[in-house]
Amino acid sequence: HSKFRPRRPHDPYSLSQIGDRIKWHLPISHWFQRNYSLARTVEVLRMSLGAESTVDEAISNAIGLDVNACFKKKLEQWLGRVKGGDNISDAARRCGLGSAIAWAFDDKVNKGNTLSVLGALESFYRCNYSYRVSLARFILWPTVTLCMALLVGFVVYSIYSVPIAFIRQVTEMVYP
Repeated sequence: HSKFRPRRPHDPYSLSQIGDRIKWHLPISHWFQRNYSLARTVEVLRMSLGAESTVDEAISNAIGLDVNACFKKKLEQWLGRVKGGDNISDAARRCGLGSAIAWAFDDKVNKGNTLSVLGALESFYRCNYSYRVSLARFILWPTVTLCMALLVGFVVYSIYSVPIAFIRQVTEMVYP
């Protein structure tokens, strides 16, 4: 989730779409993008259904979020399937939204417990995302610091190696 560029969820810039595609297909970034998008989506679904919206309206509300464009396409496919009359759970599974969302809307397993399951999923995704972001920071910051130190050391060496080599060569010419 980048905070350095403006985003327009309803009409994204081309640069935002390209950035979302790249982040979606990178191995580690994909996990963060998917988990962040799922956490926000599950939250909006829970709040919309808690406000007694229909499932179609809840999914439409989730599509309006500022999430990854590739994930948003999956939500749009899910909405199309639900409006087409498919089972909500099966449509979520077929669209690649994950088995957790499908489980939350499964009438056979969770009859009448969709809101509580969505609440549990929201808590899970938020905690999981927060933990992994903290872990990545604890690993990356020392690594970045070491890389910067190596870069500074290389620059210092390259700046001073030429004059030292020159002085060494000149002193050999003066003192045989």
